[in-house]
Amino acid sequence: MTSLNEFWQVVWYYDITMIIMLTDLHENRKELCTRYWPMTSLHTMKCGPISIKIDHADYLRDKDSWRRGFTLMKGAEVKEVTQLQFNGWGDEGNPPIYFTLLDWLAEIHLCRNNGGSVLIIHSDGAGRSG
Repeated sequence: MTSLNEFWQVVWYYDITMIIMLTDLHENRKELCTRYWPMTSLHTMKCGPISIKIDHADYLRDKDSWRRGFTLMKGAEVKEVTQLQFNGWGDEGNPPIYFTLLDWLAEIHLCRNNGGSVLIIHSDGAGRSG
């Protein structure tokens, strides 16, 4: 749980308002990324002094893209974070033909919450963020 605590501390401290996740959680029974959000809107995840609640989870244009909204609470302070996840890009390959970076950039632009910082997550930390 310590690394999850540190993850959410970074999100809080650097005023991250958008998380872009370019990986699935698992592929071929291998964990690519730890789930860092609650399973459902009925649950609240506690990571150190920060509580995380999922407000909504919606498919975007295709079944490989998600938009999730999180509420973070630390004492009396509250922050909103949007997550965009594309999980159709396999760990060892190229993005699928229907995935267009320009469409995703447009979605990112539409979802930006009052400026803030953006955090990009992918499986190996190198190839997908340029």
